[in-house]
Amino acid sequence: MSAPTNHSFDKQSGILALLVRPFWMFWGNFVLLISAGNIIMGESSSTRTSDIIFWGAVAAMIIVRFLDIKFLDGQTAAQKPASIKHWRRYAIVLAVISAAIW
Repeated sequence: MSAPTNHSFDKQSGILALLVRPFWMFWGNFVLLISAGNIIMGESSSTRTSDIIFWGAVAAMIIVRFLDIKFLDGQTAAQKPASIKHWRRYAIVLAVISAAIW
C-alpha cells in the first residue's frame, strides 16, 4: 500500500483563477465598451438596459478583483502579489473612468 501524499492546491493556477483573471482584465472591459457604445447610440429602451449592464459590469469587475486578491492570491500586471491597496486603487480608477465615460 502506498503512503498518502499531501498535494497542496496552488491558488495561482487553479481553474477558478483561470476564469477570474481574464474577466476583470479583459472581458469586463469588453462588456463596458459594448455597453458604452450602446449608450452613446441612444435608443431609449436599450439605453436603460445598457446602463444596467454597464454599471453591473463595473460592480462585478470590482468584486471579482477583490475576490481574486483575497482568495486566489491575485497578482499585479508585473506578476507581483497584489494587496488590498492595489484593489482599492483599481476600484477607484475604474469607478472614476466609468463615470466619466458614462
